[in-house]
Amino acid sequence: MSGTFEEILQELCSDSLSVRSRVVSELVEILSTASSEMKQQASAAGVIPPLVRSLQEEDDTLRLLAMTAIRHVKDIDKPLPQETESDETVAAIAAMLTSPQSMIRRLAAETMKLMARAERNKLIVAHAGAMEPLVRLLGDADSAVREPAVATLRNIAVPAENKALTRREQGGGHRTVRLLSDPNIIQPSASTRQ
Repeated sequence: MSGTFEEILQELCSDSLSVRSRVVSELVEILSTASSEMKQQASAAGVIPPLVRSLQEEDDTLRLLAMTAIRHVKDIDKPLPQETESDETVAAIAAMLTSPQSMIRRLAAETMKLMARAERNKLIVAHAGAMEPLVRLLGDADSAVREPAVATLRNIAVPAENKALTRREQGGGHRTVRLLSDPNIIQPSASTRQ
């Protein structure tokens, strides 16, 4: 893809689904290896709103590509800016958690997991309507969907200062160390000491 992000933006706003799909695909390719500066240029040019609109398309390939492009532009594992665009982006991705397509649910759950790593993003994710769909995903038939849903809920529930209490087991699963057994974390109340 050649051209500036402003030119790319024009094509992202095209009425043609095939044009938008081609441009989003090329944008993903560019942004996957782009510098932080280039990602900031893409964001400043305004590529996020048309990508968010693409999440609402019926075309599953376009939705997957758009979510991937957003992940690259936003550096979603870092605190999101406090702006309406961030809230709308997170809400659109949260809506993907209920997709009938397993691959879309998985990518949406993985995206939420990354977002919820940053303390400030936890409330944005919760307020975006993601909590109920994430809980429903715990019963998903696809383990590749369940695992990031569990990790997202853990990221939201466990404060950053307690992340050291979570460790990776050899079997590939996560286990949270029993908080109640550590007297340095939870002190018994006066009524339980008697």
